[in-house]
Amino acid sequence: GKKVGLSPEKRDELREINFGCWEGLTLQEIEQRFPGQLAERSKDRHFTPQGGESMVSVSNRVQNFRSMLEGRGFEPDNRILIVSHAYTLRILVIQLMGLSLKHLFDFRLDNTGISCLNDTCHLHKI
Repeated sequence: GKKVGLSPEKRDELREINFGCWEGLTLQEIEQRFPGQLAERSKDRHFTPQGGESMVSVSNRVQNFRSMLEGRGFEPDNRILIVSHAYTLRILVIQLMGLSLKHLFDFRLDNTGISCLNDTCHLHKI
């Protein structure tokens, strides 16, 4: 944070999805141990693996984060750097674009990737 002049703020709303009993398992292992649950989850965003959380639950957390940010009243030219995890960031992006959870995997989001929308920093060099 000090090298770039940022003050990081940890937010629980941005933690990764809790997969509960699925944690640490491959998709193949999940299907072997919990037959049919992956298919159920793909159809039902409320599906919750034992001890975990649903996509709807994560979506609600992300919405709470957005509400907190909106309540801070940032100026239009302010920039915010958000560092988080795959599912949380995917949900944030689709919420900001006004899309539903069915669009969760309609775009690529790689580990350590930087996502920008309408970044015009290249124009400042002209």
